[in-house]
Amino acid sequence: MCLSTQEGLKKERPLSKGDLVSSSGSIILCDRQEQVPRRTHPPVMINLNHTAQKSVCLDGRLNVGCAPRLDMTVAEFAQWWKMHKAGQDDRLLYLKDWHFTNEFPDYKAYHTPCYFQEDWLNEFYDIRQRRPPQKGHMAGSADDTPQAGDAADKGDAQEGVADGDMGGGSNAGCDVASSDYRFVYLGCKGTWTPLHADVLRSYSWSTNVTGRKRWKLLPPQSTHLLYDRFGREMAATFDIGKLEGRDRFPNLEKACQHTIECIQEAGETIFVPSGWHHTVENLEDTLSINHNWLNGYNIHWAVALLQQERTDAIACIEDCREGCTEEEFEHLVQRNMAANCGMNYAFMDTFMHVILERESQLLRHANQQLQARHSFNVAKSTWTLRKLHQHSSSVSTESIDI
Repeated sequence: MCLSTQEGLKKERPLSKGDLVSSSGSIILCDRQEQVPRRTHPPVMINLNHTAQKSVCLDGRLNVGCAPRLDMTVAEFAQWWKMHKAGQDDRLLYLKDWHFTNEFPDYKAYHTPCYFQEDWLNEFYDIRQRRPPQKGHMAGSADDTPQAGDAADKGDAQEGVADGDMGGGSNAGCDVASSDYRFVYLGCKGTWTPLHADVLRSYSWSTNVTGRKRWKLLPPQSTHLLYDRFGREMAATFDIGKLEGRDRFPNLEKACQHTIECIQEAGETIFVPSGWHHTVENLEDTLSINHNWLNGYNIHWAVALLQQERTDAIACIEDCREGCTEEEFEHLVQRNMAANCGMNYAFMDTFMHVILERESQLLRHANQQLQARHSFNVAKSTWTLRKLHQHSSSVSTESIDI
């Protein structure tokens, strides 16, 4: 599950904690690194004074509960970092879900390890950037699909409270062409990410450029042990001692017996399978690269999540059914799905048609060595669309604004 990524690397000294922020307030990325995804661009200083504001987790200590969020530029975060290290600011801030690749597309900071390159999710957003939006095939239009980095960037509801994997607010007016699921995380020692499973039940990989992390992971078959006695709320941590009213989670101690714990060192990459709930603690000041992705081997996880989210959304607003038509009710259900899990039927349908078209084109031009791979992807895409339509035959095909 954890591996060193040494492909194509120069044997130079690793980044140290002091290298993360320069005297000018810029952040050094991919400079003098060792055992990280292969860089494809000469190391440079990235000036971040004009980057868009980011949502930063405030006081991301190992506590439980809602962590407030701050909006600041990365340059402002770098300034806070220097003050914190000088003992002038005792807050702990955690910069999560920074779309670095999207903000600096011409700067090839790293090369995705070969193990993780079959990536439908980021391929979808890359394709959408290169061509005009098209109408969705089912409920909603392509313009209605959620944006990565907003409500799409979350797993369970618990995750969204203090984890960078959940955005906030409405999805109205989202531009999918500005989205991806490639992130940079930067946090001081002691910052953490609470218990969650990854967005859309995707796979994820994470590489430490520098620093160390403690991961605690729970296999999917034990997920039910994380909930309270009513089966409604999930614990925020595996650490029973940090929970208020620990008797609310009677099976959490049993869940801890099934967890896997590992320490991720600088230069190591960890792969997290779909559906594995986990917590992550920065044991040192840590800079990491993180991707979420879907492909033919885990797309069924996203379909199952979508079906469950629709069931849950219907249950939550059942009392509204009498006051609206079936079409209006479905409209509300689809909006709630997008807000809660980052996708709805419009998103999934558009996503899978784009992938099916792409894989069909590749199959037509594939050599004998690649035919099996693209044949599998075409078959899996077709299966997913059929499965989706089996569960959405009653859904309106008119546009649903998200």
